[in-house]
Amino acid sequence: MVPVRIVLAVQDEFYIEAFLHYVNCSEFHQKLRVTAFSKVEAFQKRMMDAAEVPDAVVAEPGYLEFWSPSAGEKRIPRIGLIEGEAELQDDVIALHKYQPLKELITSIMTAVQGQRKPLVTIPTDRARVIGIYSVNGGSGKSTTALQLSRQFSSEGLRVLLLNLETAGSGFARASGRQEHEVSGLGRLLYNLQAAEDKGDTLDLSAANYVIRDPNLQAAMFEPLNNLNELLELTREHTIRLINCLAASGAYDLILVDTDSYPSGCTEGVLERCDQLIWLTTDDIGAVHRTGRWLAHLERTRGEFYSTLVQKSIFTVNRCLGNLANQLPLGSGIPYHTLPYIPAWKQLDSWEELFHSPEYQRDLMKLCGHIMKMSGFHAEASA
Repeated sequence: MVPVRIVLAVQDEFYIEAFLHYVNCSEFHQKLRVTAFSKVEAFQKRMMDAAEVPDAVVAEPGYLEFWSPSAGEKRIPRIGLIEGEAELQDDVIALHKYQPLKELITSIMTAVQGQRKPLVTIPTDRARVIGIYSVNGGSGKSTTALQLSRQFSSEGLRVLLLNLETAGSGFARASGRQEHEVSGLGRLLYNLQAAEDKGDTLDLSAANYVIRDPNLQAAMFEPLNNLNELLELTREHTIRLINCLAASGAYDLILVDTDSYPSGCTEGVLERCDQLIWLTTDDIGAVHRTGRWLAHLERTRGEFYSTLVQKSIFTVNRCLGNLANQLPLGSGIPYHTLPYIPAWKQLDSWEELFHSPEYQRDLMKLCGHIMKMSGFHAEASA
């Protein structure tokens, strides 16, 4: 079933949290995709994105005053969440804000009319795992992971961004968690180890461990306070963690960002992932290090090297046009490019990453290649 995609705009962040929690833990978790906003400016910016037209806008009346479809745009339902009596524009559907969420969401689903753009579905009941890797630090792995998460989520896929970088991405969002509290990833790693010690299988409910970012439109884990929990991850622990998340049924796609230097965790990601976005930059040092690492793997672990190359999508990040350096790839191995965006050197927040048409153009080409390799296919809604 193709999920209904709505934009939710409500001032009360607790209402948003309750709404998203109910959707993720109810029968609607495969039927509905929600992008939520509490700030008017963020809501307006999202609605100006013509490339991502939702199926409905569900908002308090104050938000609807700041946005209405322009002439010629696709007419999508505008649903006003009201308290008591309220005067709304003629084309706005009024629903009471404080009613049982099951009844409210059912009414929203019923109100959605018209044809939506084709989405994608996956061929199996296990999430596809996409690793993001580079031999070179600072090659833009974390930025690429964020961009891919946002793009695939906009296509209607349930996405989890799993950051296993020990140094952190630099884009971690503060969640209000107290210093002494354990993050969701920390609790999950602990529970996995406890289940293994008892010889049990962990019955995973992913919603109990992750947070959902409304701008990214994907699930993610809060950063770990104790980096030893990542440094101590072995190859086996990493594979077990990914397998547990992939088999949970909560996601269609898991994007894993890992360290550049060799470690048990990195090896586990490289081995377990279904596809690998192998990043480099058009820099002589970066190209040389990539070539040496590939040559080392081919010489010392020939079978693993062949498997890794077959599932890798080599991508030159921060590309300025024609490549100045020849990539160390065999004949017939294709590569993609992602452009250099100078404005990103002075970002105040990572939400600004999603508003570069030049980058989005090349990113969509990369996503298309990933979907083709992963066995995704387009599904048109009725």
